[in-house]
Amino acid sequence: MNYFYSIFILVIASIIIYPCTLFADKIQVICKDSETCTLKYPDGRIYVGGWKNGLRTGKGKLTYPDGKTVEGDYVNDKLNGHGKATYPSGDIYEGEFKDNQSHGMGTLKLKDGSTYTGEWKNSKFDGQGTFTYPSGKKYEGDFKNGKLDGQGVLTYETGTRYEGEFSNDLPNGKGVYYYKDGSSIEALWKDGRVIKELNALISESSKKQQAPFPADKIIGKSINEVLDNTDTKQK
Repeated sequence: MNYFYSIFILVIASIIIYPCTLFADKIQVICKDSETCTLKYPDGRIYVGGWKNGLRTGKGKLTYPDGKTVEGDYVNDKLNGHGKATYPSGDIYEGEFKDNQSHGMGTLKLKDGSTYTGEWKNSKFDGQGTFTYPSGKKYEGDFKNGKLDGQGVLTYETGTRYEGEFSNDLPNGKGVYYYKDGSSIEALWKDGRVIKELNALISESSKKQQAPFPADKIIGKSINEVLDNTDTKQK
């Protein structure tokens, strides 16, 4: 009788110390209360936070073996609502999540100094947003499936800019590019290159320099060549 009683006491003790001993070969769970649980996964991940009915629930933080961390509001075992993801590279995302993916409004700060602030869908830029490059160049406008797509404005650090249609990260369709002196050219673009000049507005300063915009000087030029190369106007 004493033997079976001793076994019973050991089993009860193991349950108290390791609440999920029956699942120890999969996930180790240790809880102080419903809001402070520690889960250790076989792949090395560690979760600290709310735990209810076998699911991550409430505030929590998940740490990966490579150092990545994801913290925020968990609903039914997935991150839903406001959260923050920090990557080993130094990149940081903070904003809205849906089912563990960046979804809604959020900001991504990259290690190289680039930033994106705007709408997300399934962890990709999608909707209205602003992407700022380390050089100071900035795009404001439409994104789709992680790329520049739709209407937008691309402003260079030199002060020149392109306003118009984009697709697949490049000017595609009708757009106008502006120089610092106020001159502008409206043109048709394909895959980032001018295919047809539509209209030109010459500033007074450019007229004095006798710097028209001959079509043969811009046809086939890329966005960088047109916006950054002042020789285009002077030859």
